[in-house]
Amino acid sequence: MTIDSEVSRAQVTKTSAEVQALVSEAKKDQEVADEREKFIKQEREVIEVEAKIAEELAASADRELEKAMPKLLEANNAVSGLDKKFIAEMKAMNKPPSGVDVVMDAVMVFLELPTGWASVKKALNDTQFLNKIMDFNKDGI
Repeated sequence: MTIDSEVSRAQVTKTSAEVQALVSEAKKDQEVADEREKFIKQEREVIEVEAKIAEELAASADRELEKAMPKLLEANNAVSGLDKKFIAEMKAMNKPPSGVDVVMDAVMVFLELPTGWASVKKALNDTQFLNKIMDFNKDGI
């Protein structure tokens, strides 16, 4: 019986050591899991704040767009009313009236062309200039 008892005692000791190792490993795994959970909670809080900011920005952008829509419709109507005689009239100007130069510089910027009245007059000589304005992708700005 003592041999069986010593074998059992050795098995118990071995099993106890294995259990202690498993408990120790489980504690380490739990610590890692706790740290990950803490990190995830912090990230979730940051994401929630950023989501709220994004929603506020989107709402603000929607309000601004709503204000700008009448001007866009007005501009679309103005562009639709352009014809070649207006282009010819501008080409004939040596110095444009105040405001025309500013508008045409803006047009040149949108068309990714050099600004300045000399550049405008050069662009006006392009037979496709009016089509470029008409076909401009205003939604891609």
